[in-house]
Formats: sequence, C-alpha cells, structure tokens
Amino acid sequence: METVDRIYQEVKALPEPLQREVLEFVERLVLKLRQEDCDWSELSLQTALRGLENEPGPEYSEGDFKEKWR
Repeated sequence: METVDRIYQEVKALPEPLQREVLEFVERLVLKLRQEDCDWSELSLQTALRGLENEPGPEYSEGDFKEKWR
C-alpha cells in the first residue's frame, strides 16, 4: 500500500476535529515547502548575479530598436 493510501485510511478513521487538525498540519507543511522553494530561488539568483552590481550595463540608443510603436 502506498503512503498516501495509508494516510488516507488513517485520517478517514479519525473524528472530524482531528481530521481538520491533520489538514491544517499538511497545509503548514505545504506552505513551508513553498517558502523553502522561494528561499532557494532567491539565493540562487543572488549567487548568479553576485559581483555584477558594479558592472556597466549596455547603453542603448533609439537606433538600436528594431521596431517602433507610436
């Protein structure tokens, strides 16, 4: 039996108030995982751009545009 099936069977046997408590716990885990993903993405971006703060950026003029809108 897969883990998710075992969880379902166990939770299904609990009274409603405890089922809600389990659901809240799972929601907190999901939120924590999303936050960790965001933290890693931010760290990855900071690491990739480290040292580029003082690099001169390209300077574009109007002649560099391929298309112009009015």
